[in-house]
Amino acid sequence: MKRNVERIILLVITSLLLFQCTSCDSDKEPNLSAEGITMNVPAGWLIGEYDGPESPYHHVDPEGHYCFKPGGYRFPFICIYTTEDEYDVTDLPLEKFAEAELFGEAVYKKQVTVAGHDALEILERCDYKGKEVMMISLFIRRDKKITWAAFASLTNQFEQEDERLFRSCIKSLVIEE
Repeated sequence: MKRNVERIILLVITSLLLFQCTSCDSDKEPNLSAEGITMNVPAGWLIGEYDGPESPYHHVDPEGHYCFKPGGYRFPFICIYTTEDEYDVTDLPLEKFAEAELFGEAVYKKQVTVAGHDALEILERCDYKGKEVMMISLFIRRDKKITWAAFASLTNQFEQEDERLFRSCIKSLVIEE
């Protein structure tokens, strides 16, 4: 009888430890790893792709270059794109490259360093189907390539919470060469 009680206690303790470790893992921030860049993304967000510029929907894809908040209608999101290997953009100024990628009015532009690389940060205000959107774009020079990391949110979400989340993601950014 005493041995059975000891086994039950041991089983309960083991179960509690396993539950505790599992819950710790579920709270861990996921990583978006694409285009040679890795960064933490907000807990509970999903890695995936979006279904095209006209679609407000996203789908989960662990190999994706896109991160989104579940249940959101297109926003907020984070995405990463890098120029193709066949295009050498070594001599192309970041400002010139960025001009083609802007969707709205630039609130500010500034030169920054991101993960040890020269970059241009632009905060822009855009309109998406009648909704005001704020987007931080980072254009990061990477040898013969440029990587564009975009962090977009509806303006009210951006000001209340998402800018803080986006800045945390940017701080965690690592570039693999």
